[in-house]
Amino acid sequence: LISEFFNLSLASMLTDHITLKNDESLDRVVLRFLGSAQDMDSISKELVDIMKDGIIDEDEKMRMNEILETLDEISKIIDEIKRKMNMK
Repeated sequence: LISEFFNLSLASMLTDHITLKNDESLDRVVLRFLGSAQDMDSISKELVDIMKDGIIDEDEKMRMNEILETLDEISKIIDEIKRKMNMK
């Protein structure tokens, strides 16, 4: 199970050197980002709806806080991609 989780053969796990494939990790992070990209489209539309009347009620404030948390998570994913690509 461990070898499957890390996508390593048992032989490579039993040797002195273990080299993880960074590309696989990067691919997984990029897939997480792409999943989040769909959220960003709906967030944009929702923010426009919230701002339309110029008044933000309590429900809209709560939703905006949720949106900010989602955007923070997306930002963390982007930072992780940059780090994995040695851009940061």
